[in-house]
Amino acid sequence: MSQIFYPKNKNKFSYSLSSSGKKLLVFDRNTAENCSKVLFKRFPELSALPQCVINAGEQHKNLASAQLIWSSLLEHKLSRQGELIGIGGGVVTDLVGFAASTYKRGLSFSFIPTTLLAMVDACYGGKTGMNFEESKNQIGTFCEAKDIYIDSIFLETLSERQKRNGAVEMIKHLILNDNDSSAKLNSIKELSYFYSDEEIQKSLLLKKKYVDQDFKDEGIRQALNFGHSIGHAIESVGIQQSLDILHGEAVLLGMIIEAKISEELLNCPSDIRSSLESIRTKHFKDVHFQLDISTLLPFLLQDKKNEGAIHMSLLNEHKEVKIKTAVPINLLDTIFT
Repeated sequence: MSQIFYPKNKNKFSYSLSSSGKKLLVFDRNTAENCSKVLFKRFPELSALPQCVINAGEQHKNLASAQLIWSSLLEHKLSRQGELIGIGGGVVTDLVGFAASTYKRGLSFSFIPTTLLAMVDACYGGKTGMNFEESKNQIGTFCEAKDIYIDSIFLETLSERQKRNGAVEMIKHLILNDNDSSAKLNSIKELSYFYSDEEIQKSLLLKKKYVDQDFKDEGIRQALNFGHSIGHAIESVGIQQSLDILHGEAVLLGMIIEAKISEELLNCPSDIRSSLESIRTKHFKDVHFQLDISTLLPFLLQDKKNEGAIHMSLLNEHKEVKIKTAVPINLLDTIFT
């Protein structure tokens, strides 16, 4: 399992990094510009290392970016004893993990996540990957980061939109782990509640609970997919049509729709959906996406969880997740009408 470090034990993280061979830092253009000064102040020894900078954005989580990392690894002559260090959000962690796990049949890698979304979700769990032919996360591997360093100081480099983006995954974790989640969510007046070190660590530990029981995502870990079947389809449409929609924004819409499907199929109480719709109205009123089942359906059928039918992780009458729930297409037609 990955070792997770926080500012209180950053010296142990430094020591762990020093135990590997030659290293290469990977940034995207945003983190290279906005986060490198913070990073090098925390870890001055990293400033002398070679760097690879990839383009920022979900549309660049592709083979061209992976090739750029592979080329940089060859240029700097990293052997299998070397290490990649990814500094950034989910695009960087997915690509660095994928590039490292396939370079010379496996290279060690570590993460320093700089977005809230990456801190509570993308950095941990061993899922690596890239988008392919306008579909989300179609190519990838399971391979864990050696070390992860999480420091909320990097949140100071983010826009409010990017912080809200990460808060959505924390809201999902709360729903999955608290049967009274609606009352909890309704009591939270501002999303800044989620931005503290304490809440970040708590949320990541909730994800860790699922991952450590089911690393290959064959059973209970699929509970974490709540909101993601629809959410990933929305993101894929966004990639296809060059729309400006972030992962968390798509997942929020996905959770609202999947909560509605849960009500219809599994008698889930409506308070979950009501709470999510209130959050959308208050904090995500600028998120606009035309929800059209005919546009989303091809991507739902391509989803890795589906084999000729549509399956989702939904909430039952006890607000517990039921994985691999078959969803009739005619019900989707009704939900989206």
